[in-house]
Amino acid sequence: SLALTHTPQTTTLSRSFDTPVAVAFVESRNGPDPAVVRISGLAGDQITTRLQEPGNLDSVHVSEDVGLVVMEAGSWKLTDGTLVEAQAVQSNRLTSAGFDPVTFDSDFDDPIALASVQTSNGTDYVTTRHRHTATGIQIAMEEEEALNAGGHITETLGVIAIEGGLSTSG
Repeated sequence: SLALTHTPQTTTLSRSFDTPVAVAFVESRNGPDPAVVRISGLAGDQITTRLQEPGNLDSVHVSEDVGLVVMEAGSWKLTDGTLVEAQAVQSNRLTSAGFDPVTFDSDFDDPIALASVQTSNGTDYVTTRHRHTATGIQIAMEEEEALNAGGHITETLGVIAIEGGLSTSG
């Protein structure tokens, strides 16, 4: 986990990746304004991240807790047999124009998919939306409402899927 503001922050990861896939989410609500995590650099053992507010706000955001997962692209089986898959998908599709299919290589029974934009090629506030299908997910980006009808420059979308399961806590 990280503590992020609107100022770009470079973090050294615990290992180096050849083909990294990242997903990141704001986990707190310290500030009153909405924000998404924007990743502007991801290579080797370094990731650069910041918070971004919609364009109609002041672009200054207080520190928020951010959850971050980075893993090597590919299909993996954990020691307990759980399937995990990571893909980097290139897309310029906004939800107003439909969704792009993402097919999983792993034979999931009940996958849980996490996704986020892992580049900052465009400057507009943007996040991912996805919905499950029988063989994977459909994914697209969503900009703030005033911009969602136009288009968005191609971004890399990180998708991590993990086999669903049952656990207890406490």
